Amino acid sequence: MDNILVAPDGETVSGIIDLGEMHYGPHIVDLAILSAFVVGADRASFGHFGDLIATYHRQCPLADTEMPVLVDLVAARCLTVLLVSAHLSFENPENSRYFTKSVPLALSALKKLHGRRSEAIDVVREACRQRQAHGLG
Repeated sequence: MDNILVAPDGETVSGIIDLGEMHYGPHIVDLAILSAFVVGADRASFGHFGDLIATYHRQCPLADTEMPVLVDLVAARCLTVLLVSAHLSFENPENSRYFTKSVPLALSALKKLHGRRSEAIDVVREACRQRQAHGLG
């Protein structure tokens, strides 16, 4: 159990490191993973997505070339969730409920993005532009 953190007393569990989303790659992939859940959960069109991007951009500025790619990575993440969930559920039907818990958010995000790629890219660009205009990004 290498992912359990123990307090200095040696007896108390002080934390658990979730290695489920660990990967090696560009930082924008981390943002895409989080964005997929934000877009899926957002009842407003892309409002919270824009807020997330603006906040991220303040700390870790996105390059102009990354902005359109981010939207594609969000869609790719959603598709990955659907495919992996289906595969794991097929292989382990007794745990299907656990494996499919993120499917509704992934489907919601894909529905929002369908036919609206340009609008989503504009949200990303505007969020980054606003941070830069205010000297924050």
